Amino acid sequence: MAVTLLDKNYNTNYCEFSYDNWDLDKDSIPTLNSAGKGNLSTIHSCCQGSVAIGTDGTIKILTGNNEWIDY
Repeated sequence: MAVTLLDKNYNTNYCEFSYDNWDLDKDSIPTLNSAGKGNLSTIHSCCQGSVAIGTDGTIKILTGNNEWIDY
């Protein structure tokens, strides 16, 4: 399990994350209204359109429904 913040725009709240295994890491990544966990606990939220990039090349995007989905 490894997830990290790659970039955060503090003006727009847009975030980019990197993860190894979505099934293990998804609960650590913040959403529109929940803070991250573990090493991401200082990230209190991120905006719709934020992305999470897997080390296997997959990409997830945060929707307005507060869900991380395949991009």
